[in-house]
Amino acid sequence: MYYVWSWLVSELGDRAYSGERKSCNRVVEMFTASTTDATKDRVLTEFLKGKLRVVDATVTFGLGVSN
Repeated sequence: MYYVWSWLVSELGDRAYSGERKSCNRVVEMFTASTTDATKDRVLTEFLKGKLRVVDATVTFGLGVSN
């Protein structure tokens, strides 16, 4: 999972960010069972608002969206 996310960020370069190249501006995120609850909430919210363009996820993402 990490390798796919890392590759996406690397390949997209500056396009992996909206604005300044900081983690808070990333438009590509990873979502797994080991992702913290705070990060899960942020990723779900940003995905549903359209801020995130790509979410590299396991089935846990689908479970989170349906809740």
